[in-house]
Amino acid sequence: MSVHTEQPVIDICDGVHDSGSWLALLRGLSADAPHFLEFLAGAMSVVAGLDPARTRDQLARDPATALAALADGLAVDDGAHVERLRAAGVRHQVLHGSHYRLPGGESVNDRVAARAARHPGLLSGWCGVDARDPAAAVAEIDRCAALGMRGVVMLPFASGVPADDPASHLIYRHVAGLGLPLWLHCGLNLSRTSPMTTPAELDLVAGRYPRMPVVAGHGGWPYVGELVAVMMRQPNVYLDTSGHDPRAMAAPGSGWEPLLFHLRGALRRRVVFGSAAWTHASTQERSVAAVRGLGLEERHERAWLHDNAAALLGLPLAISASDA
Repeated sequence: MSVHTEQPVIDICDGVHDSGSWLALLRGLSADAPHFLEFLAGAMSVVAGLDPARTRDQLARDPATALAALADGLAVDDGAHVERLRAAGVRHQVLHGSHYRLPGGESVNDRVAARAARHPGLLSGWCGVDARDPAAAVAEIDRCAALGMRGVVMLPFASGVPADDPASHLIYRHVAGLGLPLWLHCGLNLSRTSPMTTPAELDLVAGRYPRMPVVAGHGGWPYVGELVAVMMRQPNVYLDTSGHDPRAMAAPGSGWEPLLFHLRGALRRRVVFGSAAWTHASTQERSVAAVRGLGLEERHERAWLHDNAAALLGLPLAISASDA
């Protein structure tokens, strides 16, 4: 059995916001994906330090007050954020922005860009855009790039626009032309009225723009096997395991068997770690520990937790004790 040394971690996906940004996000997602909070209220309440049953009751009776309480509880200031990352051994984290706007007109993207700019070695921000208006999305990408944001995030379930919609190619061409990576939500979403983005849709996007790195958000579950096949076809596709508890991945019937099998071969350089721990009432520290508890060889664990994302983001690779 391999002896594991503490390697640094890169987190490719998280939402860390102030109260105003959380409120804008929660309001926006509640409008665009009406069942979002019905599914996530429990986990978010735990992270926010609230009683889940009370939150659900309040969402039914007084949603404005419930959203405000969640936003306040989920808010994280810079000091607490940095301390949390250090505790988990995270040397770099990608923060996901959003086009949703605060009451004064500022967007969540603005707030995320500002947070990342305050910690340029530790954080980078990726720009969230809305595919319902491709021209506006292109303009937002340019604006966010000028603010220092280094990637693009798209949520087809929230926009209601399929990932392979012809109009979205205006966005993809622009992202590819700028040399930016794209994080694309794939698989299970928490809206009963929006179809799930499938690996087949992602396959078409990645195949048409082979120089654009495409990160399949949240691992594409429950379509992990199909996503593995897409990754075998498209060398620019990465699989991000955010939004899921790694402790469950080794369990028979979890749906993650194709990932763990091919992690040692075809996928060894393209699986990246993401947390989005607030979606399953966890923390980066627990998620990292869960990956380390899967019993992987050190080189595969290191690739998943750090080296693959380092290559994607252009950061130095980790050095193991055996390599030193």
